[in-house]
Amino acid sequence: MRRLNAKFRAKFGTNIPINDSYRDYDAQVRARILYGNMAAIPGTSNHGWGAAIDISGARLPGGYSGEQYLWLRDHLTAYNWVLPTWARPEGSKPEAWHFEFTG
Repeated sequence: MRRLNAKFRAKFGTNIPINDSYRDYDAQVRARILYGNMAAIPGTSNHGWGAAIDISGARLPGGYSGEQYLWLRDHLTAYNWVLPTWARPEGSKPEAWHFEFTG
């Protein structure tokens, strides 16, 4: 993520607007209560493994349709990150903001 963020910052002059990352079990329980099915069942979330981030579309010019977001989506895999199939617009649970580390 540091390398991807450095490229993003060099291109756009700002950091990737991450608004959520690691969640311990209790935080995932709270997220599930707060967001219902939009949050994974506690103990199953990649956030709990430190392998997922959520970004803030509101802090990207143009949101999830803007140049910064589209650039980020196009460059994720080069840095071992993905927008999971289920989280894509045509996926089973669209979450444009959710990226996962693939190792």
